[in-house]
Amino acid sequence: MALQSLYLEDEVSLPPQAVETLLNIANLTPQVFDNPELAERLVVKAPALARLLKQYQTWEQQSLQQKREVESLKQQQQQEQQQQAAKFDQLTQELNDKIKDYDQQIELSKKKLESLE
Repeated sequence: MALQSLYLEDEVSLPPQAVETLLNIANLTPQVFDNPELAERLVVKAPALARLLKQYQTWEQQSLQQKREVESLKQQQQQEQQQQAAKFDQLTQELNDKIKDYDQQIELSKKKLESLE
């Protein structure tokens, strides 16, 4: 009934109950007004509601874009953390190898000193 009221003659204003119902529809299922014909009729019959709906759609698009950007940043940070962890593991392994080499050199030096005594 409320959607039908959008098709009344342009000079006939919407009944208050139709406006309330259209507001509820816009709140609960705004994608109904993605239909170009309904959107155009809404602009003609209830311009304020059409602007409100357009603002909501714009907000929704911005929100979706922000979510995508945040997800992208999270993935990027995760990749950077993994790269840093791999680099740290590599450096730790190199350090352990050098310490092992030094320990072997120290052991050889001890043996040489003991043999000289």
